[in-house]
Amino acid sequence: MALVPSYLRQLLKDHHSDRAVRSQYTAMLTAPRIRTEISENFFSWAAPYLWNNLPTSVRDIKSLEVFKRTIKTHLSLHYLCN
Repeated sequence: MALVPSYLRQLLKDHHSDRAVRSQYTAMLTAPRIRTEISENFFSWAAPYLWNNLPTSVRDIKSLEVFKRTIKTHLSLHYLCN
């Protein structure tokens, strides 16, 4: 998440857990609780939801160029072909 611009980064919260689980080793985000269906369209909820549903292999990419290429492939295979 180091490559995220600061103006977007301040809208996102890292997920922290007190329990030892496998997910603690991956970059997860916490989505705020929502009270209305329209809140699902807000960036602060949608971004963590989409990010956390990416495979770990995509989330853990360190290079921006490789991430862009990989995310385009992932999205086209999983969302455009269905």
